[in-house]
Amino acid sequence: MKQQNDCILMLNHLAQEKIKKGEKVTNGTIGMMYLDDGSLPIYPSIRSTLAKHVQDEDLIYSSVAGEEDYRNLLINWFWGNHFDEALASKNMKVISTLGGTGAVSISIRESTLKNGLLLLPSLAWPNYQTMANCNKAPFVFYDNFNEKNGFNIEGIKKIIEESIGKYSCLSLIVNDPCQNPTGFCMTEKEWHDLVALLNEYTKKIGISLIFDVAYIDFADDISRKYITDSVKSLDKSITSYICMSFSKTFSFYGLRIGALAIYSNDKNDVENADLDCRMLARSYWSTPNHMAMNSISDLLHNEESVKILKEDIRKNKDLVLKRSKIFLKEAKKNGLSWYPYGAGFFISIKVKDANKVADTLAKKNVFIAPIKDDVLRIAICCMPTNQIYGLAKLIKDAQ
Repeated sequence: MKQQNDCILMLNHLAQEKIKKGEKVTNGTIGMMYLDDGSLPIYPSIRSTLAKHVQDEDLIYSSVAGEEDYRNLLINWFWGNHFDEALASKNMKVISTLGGTGAVSISIRESTLKNGLLLLPSLAWPNYQTMANCNKAPFVFYDNFNEKNGFNIEGIKKIIEESIGKYSCLSLIVNDPCQNPTGFCMTEKEWHDLVALLNEYTKKIGISLIFDVAYIDFADDISRKYITDSVKSLDKSITSYICMSFSKTFSFYGLRIGALAIYSNDKNDVENADLDCRMLARSYWSTPNHMAMNSISDLLHNEESVKILKEDIRKNKDLVLKRSKIFLKEAKKNGLSWYPYGAGFFISIKVKDANKVADTLAKKNVFIAPIKDDVLRIAICCMPTNQIYGLAKLIKDAQ
């Protein structure tokens, strides 16, 4: 199986086609949350809210930045009142995007446009590299982990030092918490050390920080504090791009709705970046999904809907945690090695030949994505719990 950027979607498509034919399939490819009965975790009231948003006001163009009501509600959902002061003082601006992908893509373009270098984690969602290529952004990889399986601050430091004098600026992508594909979650100290490093080197080279927080609703709440504290502690010269998605939270995967928050202690930098990103959005997708924005605003204005959503998310987190514990217990029993997992949709297994293992498993109708030559990503989010049992042994036997 030739490894390619779209291998995740390709394998998911193959699995779905076999399911349509009535074959028994184990599908651990796609980053979508499924309940054990195979359904998306969407409460009936959410479906009914979606169904009624087909009026003229839902189908017309919105503004490029999206509805202000939606943007304010989204920030409140993800960050509470942590950024109220920044929004009021114009140190933060928000635009609606086509999912978290849209937010990351225009952040890459904006932050690297003027002789900038993009720093990507070497073990990451493959689409980062595609976005970098499509935006003509030069990039290098930093290793995710140090020898103690912690966040690799020293590796980032080395790249920064090597970039001084070669590039005008650099932009660092950090996917946290619940990193895709490992489920790694940074500690408070790791965030503190990263901020200290960037603040030190921004005197020598321009720096931007792109936060991909697509899975934050599946992490411990303390992760929100780590990120908001970090953003506010960055030097005035550093612009932060916070990329958010409602795909994972509401299971609105195909509706493609998210947002980009731009933050800096320099209001002029925020203003300029906001205008640039609006024009990029205009050129990439024109305007965001009006129906999805109005539906989400309707739901988040309703206290009962918010209560139900939060309870559903808690249940989904518990279900993913249950699945991860089952798999990791059996992985240890079968002698498998994996990257550090904290929470979230994915676990990554270390193998010698990921493509070979994936091919062997696919012949048994077990679909898992080889995201690197030596890494298999298991999407425990989309696998019924009963299919988790025995999966580790199948992987072991396929090597």
